[in-house]
Amino acid sequence: MLYLRAALFLASLTLAAAGGACGQVPSMAPSLTPSPPSPCSAFVDGAVVTLSAADFGYWSLDQFLALATDSPTSLTIVSTGPGTFALHDDVPNYFGVLIDDTSAFTNIITIFDDASMHVTSFTCVDVGDNRVALRDINGNFVRPCPSCVPENDTMTPYLACTPPVHGQPTPAHAWTLGVPTL
Repeated sequence: MLYLRAALFLASLTLAAAGGACGQVPSMAPSLTPSPPSPCSAFVDGAVVTLSAADFGYWSLDQFLALATDSPTSLTIVSTGPGTFALHDDVPNYFGVLIDDTSAFTNIITIFDDASMHVTSFTCVDVGDNRVALRDINGNFVRPCPSCVPENDTMTPYLACTPPVHGQPTPAHAWTLGVPTL
């Protein structure tokens, strides 16, 4: 009797594995499709990209402060360490975070002449839909910020590093990654 129960049990397992269809063999191939590569994989030494914010435009430069404009600026990636990089324009001006507690411009993105400075290093966070967020050395994220410059009477969206919400970048921190056209 025990032998009969074991045989029935094995037969039911076989049918369940076959999907209950007689004579069909279950596929052993994985059914998962590979996910597309992260846009963060584009941030390699020497790569040239553009970054645009949905409501404000492209990452650009206005003399000494970074801002968002309608004109795309080509940004070249410079590796600064494992998983970190600096961005520079054609001059090259390296973009970095102004960290000065005595300045009203603290956390504003400005220019530096050296990619090896810790304030010019960023890391990339994939936020989906070919968009990225750029994290600075303090864990804040770059975003267009019209009200971040005290003397900004034109409400130009200068770029600033603002804190994440619950440890995550917000939609305001999202940049669409592009490749400049020549």
